[in-house]
Parts: sequence; C-alpha cells; structure tokens
Amino acid sequence: MQRRPSVTVAPSRWTAESPELAAAMRAEERLTGARSAGGFRALTVRLSRYGLAREELARRFDARPVNVAARFLDHLHALVDAHPKPTWETVVGADIAPSGSRGAIKLGEYVERAWQLAAPELRAELSAEAGPVLLHDAAVLARYRAMERLYELADAARGGAGGVWLLCPMEDPTLLPKLDGAVVRVGDNEWIALPDAWVVKAHRSAVAAS
Repeated sequence: MQRRPSVTVAPSRWTAESPELAAAMRAEERLTGARSAGGFRALTVRLSRYGLAREELARRFDARPVNVAARFLDHLHALVDAHPKPTWETVVGADIAPSGSRGAIKLGEYVERAWQLAAPELRAELSAEAGPVLLHDAAVLARYRAMERLYELADAARGGAGGVWLLCPMEDPTLLPKLDGAVVRVGDNEWIALPDAWVVKAHRSAVAAS
C-alpha cells in the first residue's frame, strides 16, 4: 500500500504554542486584511517597541511613515519666525502658561494656524493606490487640540481616499488606543493591538520553523 505524503501545516493562531504567539498571528492577519481593505486603524504597541514596530510596518506592509509632530512644529516654527515677536522661546514658555492668559491665547492662535497648514498636507498623503499612511509621533494631535483633524482624516480613509494607520505608543498595548492620555475614537474592527511577539517577529519564526 502506497503511503500518502505527509502534509506540514503551518502554525495558525488556533494551533500556536502560546497565547502570545496566537496574538501575534492574529495581529498579522488583521494587518494583512487592513492593508487590502483600506480605511482607518489605530495600532497600539508597547512604548519600548515603538521604533521597531514602525520599521516593520513600513517594510512589510508598505506603510508610509509620516511624522505628525515634525509637520506641525515645522509650520509653527515658520509662523513664529516670520515676525520679530513673539520669539520662539516666548512661544515655548507659553506652552505652560495658565489657561486664559495672554501667552496661552497667543499660542492658541499660532497653533490653530499651524494646523490649518499641516492638516491639508496630511490629507494629501492619502492614496488609494499606495500603502497606508502611517502616522507616528502623533501625540501633538491631542496635546495641541487637533483630534478632530485626526477624525477628519479617518473619515476620508473610511470613504476610500486611502488607508490611515495611527501608531499609538502605550505602556500596555492591550488597552484602548490613546494619544497623550486622550482616548482615540475608533469604530468596530479599527483597533489592532501589536503584541511584543509580533514586533520581534516570533510568529514568522514559528512559520519558518514549521
């Protein structure tokens, strides 16, 4: 009787040896689906793994990193430098000024103008043909009153303009996504937790060893 060739089954999240490996495989599945489907996703990752996760998302999922803080601060700096007063040092000092004070009000005006310039640039990054935009260093959205601008980007992504992935560094990536302490509003299936095992590619090592 001829023996049938054996079939090697690659590990799946159902057959993984540990909950950590299963979670990593689940994250991989969801990222792959999100890459194809487009829309908005908030990705939570442990703070110490933040840089590695950003590199992996860009390398393997064609995510296009956009440093939100750099975009915003470039515009803010340019607006301040265009006038002799206030100086940049004065603006920085106003960041801790009491709410309602003259310094805080002036800073708020500059912040709003900076977002008016930065937001269209972020929107222009979206592309239905290219990979998702990967927003990182994005805590400034919460720190400087621009969460609604994030949600406008998310709505554009949901409408087919192109994928938007928001990378949220967390002490515990299993908790709801936050930026600077503010919870990010997400819809069904729009939050993907990236466990440590995914960041260090343990799930891929398991498949390669099978």
